[in-house]
Amino acid sequence: MGKRAASAALVGCICLLLAGCWSRRELNELSVTVGLGIDKTGDMYTVSAQVVDPGQVAAKATAGGTRVPVTVYKETAPSILEALRKMTNIAPRRIYLSHLRMLIIGEEMARSGISEALDFLSRGHETRTDFFIAIAKGSDALDILNVLTPLEKIPANNMFMSLETSAKFWAPTHGIFLDELIDALAAEGDSPAVTGVRIKGDEDRGSNVHNVESIIPYSELEYTGLAAFREDKLIGWLNEEESKGFNYIQGNVHESAGHLECPGGGRIVTDVIRSNTKVRGKVEDGEPAIEIKIELEGDIAEVACDIDLQNPETVAQINRQINANVERIVNTAVKRAQTGFKTDFLGFGSVMRKSLPKEWKTWRNDWKERFPTLPVAVRADYKIRRIGTITNPLRMEIKE
Repeated sequence: MGKRAASAALVGCICLLLAGCWSRRELNELSVTVGLGIDKTGDMYTVSAQVVDPGQVAAKATAGGTRVPVTVYKETAPSILEALRKMTNIAPRRIYLSHLRMLIIGEEMARSGISEALDFLSRGHETRTDFFIAIAKGSDALDILNVLTPLEKIPANNMFMSLETSAKFWAPTHGIFLDELIDALAAEGDSPAVTGVRIKGDEDRGSNVHNVESIIPYSELEYTGLAAFREDKLIGWLNEEESKGFNYIQGNVHESAGHLECPGGGRIVTDVIRSNTKVRGKVEDGEPAIEIKIELEGDIAEVACDIDLQNPETVAQINRQINANVERIVNTAVKRAQTGFKTDFLGFGSVMRKSLPKEWKTWRNDWKERFPTLPVAVRADYKIRRIGTITNPLRMEIKE
């Protein structure tokens, strides 16, 4: 009985030793990083980390306060991890990436290749994949992270929410997470496109606290166009219309807005409320071809010309005009990919691989040569659901 009691006591002591958060990390020992920037300086990496100052974020606004809610550290080293560890020379706490919201890659870095940076972030056990990635257009990632933003105290959170919102309501932008970007890079017959971000206004004043104390900020961050990649290297930028066409092809358009010119002058503004895209690979005369069908629904949002919206033929004519406009927008992206970059960042090769796996085995080896002359048929089908709470244009109802 004594031996059993001794054994039980020993097991209990061992269990006590095993219990507890042996690997815990206290918040006051970590620099919580919400924005990470990666630039290339020759063969070296310049890494910048936007770190939260928890005391300033939680504090109420007080007159005379001069501290900003974030701090940006930067270091240069042969690898990203070395640069992050080197930051401890100036940062009082270790850089912690588990709460990352935005990864900004400098344009020069993107042109030299992003696979090494993505390898580090996907391999690290502390890093999650639910952060957005954007390319700094015309600047370094460090410059983007230095800009203070209004409304949201933490700039990285502002960028995350702005991209999330614009991707939902404005077709030219698209938020892409780490795992999505890696899948696009690894997929056969596919190359990615990533939203660009640029500094709008006075770049030098963007890092000053006065930037968020003014009604109109001196400097703002703006998402602009998509960066097209060939494998893991940036090859060029799509303009707003081409970016919109790309997102229509990818099925990324949820809601958007656009306008049409009226025959007698003025315009009609339409609001896309629903969109569905089907991209199908097929064989025509023994050669590959692509068929794109886009179904859209929308409302009339604004009328600034004299038209009769109660006439069914008028509504049908508007539908035809919108169809032609959407088809034109999509074709601008196709033309840019085929004749401009000659790179399949639209993912048509991936569509062929899934639609026609047997034929793809024949086409895969020379797809780069086939893609620029690939026939692409685009058909849009737009339906106006509502013309609004009034019928005819208000300007027609106003009496002189």
